[in-house]
Amino acid sequence: MKTALDIHRRIDSVSRLEEREVKAGSTVLSAWTDIAYDDNGNRLSELTSQRKLDGSALDIYRSIDQLDRLISNHHPFDAGDTKVGYQLDNAGNVLAETALDGVAADIQGFHPC
Repeated sequence: MKTALDIHRRIDSVSRLEEREVKAGSTVLSAWTDIAYDDNGNRLSELTSQRKLDGSALDIYRSIDQLDRLISNHHPFDAGDTKVGYQLDNAGNVLAETALDGVAADIQGFHPC
């Protein structure tokens, strides 16, 4: 038997997403909140919560540049916080990611979204 999903979106007066929530019954499976925009309407940041298999939530904070490209993620995993920055080429392809400790990894062809 399939579970019906309920998707709720709140849009502001200029048609920008303010929040989005996906539920199965009363259980929130994912949510997008704390969405910030610049004066030109470009999304700058957002907080995404995803339900893990054990029922707990995994929150991911994302920063986005003025060309709507992901430039960093903040993952508060069980082992501790992990903040990752992305080095992009002119086309928006991820060339490298850098962890908080400054160690860069070559990840050509990888896209985090």
